Amino acid sequence: MISTVARKEMKEMIRDGRFRWAGGIVLALLAGSLALGWQHYREVNAQHELARRATREQWLHQGVKNPHSAAHYGVYAFKPKMPLSLVDQGVDPWVGVTAFLEAHKRTSSSTAQRRIRR
Repeated sequence: MISTVARKEMKEMIRDGRFRWAGGIVLALLAGSLALGWQHYREVNAQHELARRATREQWLHQGVKNPHSAAHYGVYAFKPKMPLSLVDQGVDPWVGVTAFLEAHKRTSSSTAQRRIRR
């Protein structure tokens, strides 16, 4: 009985022009959203790669130093962008995607991991 009613309602919805228009609009918006998300994803990955290379060059060209002193110089680490960020940025805009790593100093990410382990 329920399946008969459901089938009838589905046929009526599909025959109704408003449902087709609404479905088409939703699909167009979804395609546009994915296209813009892909563009943003590529731009952010390119920026991360550029910054990663610049940071690596700074590290390599800091001159001859004691390894301990070099560790105090510090370096940036970048969180990779995940493919799901095409659709949802998650918490990246609020918590960031970089961490500055320096000897004898805790970053906010290592402090958070320490709290989780307790």
